[in-house]
Amino acid sequence: MSNIPETGRTPRVRIRLVVVQILVVSLLLTLGGRLWHLQIREGERYRRRPSGNRVQRVVQPAVRGAILDARGAPIADNETRLVVSASRTE
Repeated sequence: MSNIPETGRTPRVRIRLVVVQILVVSLLLTLGGRLWHLQIREGERYRRRPSGNRVQRVVQPAVRGAILDARGAPIADNETRLVVSASRTE
């Protein structure tokens, strides 16, 4: 007589649980082995590989012409500004 309550598991359920446990353990071992292979065995190769692979940000301003009105007077020119504003009255 034990204090552990009976779960009512049938032999079929026990077999399924064992199969699932074996599957999970084998997947974890596979992932662990692959991690070991990539980090330990091939680590130096992957460390040397990206030496020439660097990202460089290049700012290239857009080529725009002057915006002119009907008389040819400039409305907007190619001057760099840090603030953009709009007037609702015009």
